[in-house]
Amino acid sequence: MDLKELAKILEMLNDKNESTGGTFLQVGHCYSFRTVTMIYTGKIKDIRDQEILLEKAAWIADTKRWADYVKDLSAEEIEPYCRDVIIYKGGLLDVFEVEEAYLPREQK
Repeated sequence: MDLKELAKILEMLNDKNESTGGTFLQVGHCYSFRTVTMIYTGKIKDIRDQEILLEKAAWIADTKRWADYVKDLSAEEIEPYCRDVIIYKGGLLDVFEVEEAYLPREQK
C-alpha cells in the first residue's frame, strides 16, 4: 500500500457523509417495532445501548394482514401498557415511524 492509497482510506474514514454508527430512532418520536415475537408501539422516552424505553406503549398480538397494519396500525388484538415499558434492541426485526395520533391506546 502506498501513501496515496493510505490517504484515500483516511479520507473515507473522515468523510462526514458516512454513517456515524448511531441510530435512526429519535427520542420523542413514535414507532411500531416488530420484534422476534410480537409487535410493540410507543413513543420513545429514552434510548440506551441495548434498550429502548417507551411511553404510551402497547403490545400488538395480532395484526392480521401486515400491509394493512402498516397503513393505519389497524390490529385485531391490542394490549396497552398503563406504564412505561423497556424493549431490547437485540430482539428488533424492523421499525417504522408513526404519528402519535395513531398509537393504539384502547384494549381490543
